[in-house]
Amino acid sequence: MSVVISCCQPQLSLSSDLNVKLNNSWEQFVQSLITQPATVTITRQQLNQYPVALLLPAALYPDLTHYSWQQIAGLHHLNKTCIEPKNIELPVRAKVFELALCRQQVLPVDWFEQGALIHPAGGSYAGRYLKYVVESGQTLPSAEVKAKLSQLLLLSNSDHPLHTQLIPLGQEGLNSLLNLHQWYLHFDGSLWLYNESGIKKYENKVWQVVAKNNVIDLVLQSNTNICQLAPGNFCIQENPSVNFIRIILESGLILLSIFLLVKLLLNRYLEAKERRFILQLLTHELRTPIASLAMTVEQFRDAFDELPPSLQDTFSRLIFDYQRLKQLTNRSQGYLSEGKKSFLDSQQTLLSEWLSYLCSKYNVVYCLDKDNACHLPVYWLGVCLENLIRNSLEYGKPPVRLLITNVNKCLVITVQDEGDIPSTYLFQLIRTNHQLSGMGIGLRLVKRIIKQLGGKLKINKCPTRFTIEYPL
Repeated sequence: MSVVISCCQPQLSLSSDLNVKLNNSWEQFVQSLITQPATVTITRQQLNQYPVALLLPAALYPDLTHYSWQQIAGLHHLNKTCIEPKNIELPVRAKVFELALCRQQVLPVDWFEQGALIHPAGGSYAGRYLKYVVESGQTLPSAEVKAKLSQLLLLSNSDHPLHTQLIPLGQEGLNSLLNLHQWYLHFDGSLWLYNESGIKKYENKVWQVVAKNNVIDLVLQSNTNICQLAPGNFCIQENPSVNFIRIILESGLILLSIFLLVKLLLNRYLEAKERRFILQLLTHELRTPIASLAMTVEQFRDAFDELPPSLQDTFSRLIFDYQRLKQLTNRSQGYLSEGKKSFLDSQQTLLSEWLSYLCSKYNVVYCLDKDNACHLPVYWLGVCLENLIRNSLEYGKPPVRLLITNVNKCLVITVQDEGDIPSTYLFQLIRTNHQLSGMGIGLRLVKRIIKQLGGKLKINKCPTRFTIEYPL
């Protein structure tokens, strides 16, 4: 009994040069692989002992190609009742087989080897007969008869000699390997070969090493959209060798980029550290002239009554500027030595007293909805508020007034005048780096300080309003 091997021609979808290259690589792969040890080896001599039709999955199912459904139903009726149905012409061999079972006749081995091997309803005659013998309790065939009948069983039957070796292929694999292709790549990674020498199975770790040596890769057709060469249910694709020069260049570029980034961050850190040192130095050096100025102020204070009235007003401004300069220096020194915590230090203050002090210097009216004591960074919040008041007095239209409310644990301070900032200027003022007619630098500082304090600065028009929102 001979075995017919059929294989599909490779499906080409590339240029002839690449086609030739892939074919050469594939041929080298095949020559190298057949010298490797196989997990499963079934020789051609072994295969010739078993009909191919009994190895194919189609033998499990009713043969509706050659027989009608009425004939198959009639055979089933005959098998169950031992009564031949009327008006149905049953297949002769199948009818003889079913009647022999009904009459409990012993069928010789020669009967099974001659004629069709597969029952019209599916399954082999030999398999159905052995099942009937066991279920009916008849005398089991001799070992010799059973060995001959086992060669006529379906592959799915556990008594088939090749069941253990070939059943792992599954129905799809069996149909593809025995009926369609010479090669089959199983989903578990094993590679099966069916050629003139028989059937062999190569494990994943075996064939992948050979494929890598031949610069190709085998990919299931269901897992790729581009099939370069297909000798089976898989595609052969080019697997370019590792380009060490490219890897070295790319790695060098990555390392260079990291080096430049680290260098840039280090330079910025050093520059910030240098600026901080200079600011510390300037703040420290300011202490000497401020101390000297304090002595001068004290001397003038002792002789205050002897000063003419015009110089008394000038002396008052001198005291105010001295106190502010001293306070600013102390604050800067504290910020540089203790960090942001000192910058945000707040103190308990009564809103009405604080606002009255600020507004009295600029003769501005304020409206407070509720007077209470709050923890505020009085100095820096006052610097921002005074800057906004001066901007409104200088660039806005009178009257300028302050509106202070407490909303959801947030202190809202609005500096309002009757001016109208153009829409384009309003957009530009909100941008961090814009300067507008003397207002930009001050607003930049105010916005930045308010952000450091954890608040927000909003600018609105019609009329012009600068609003500070500070969370309490």
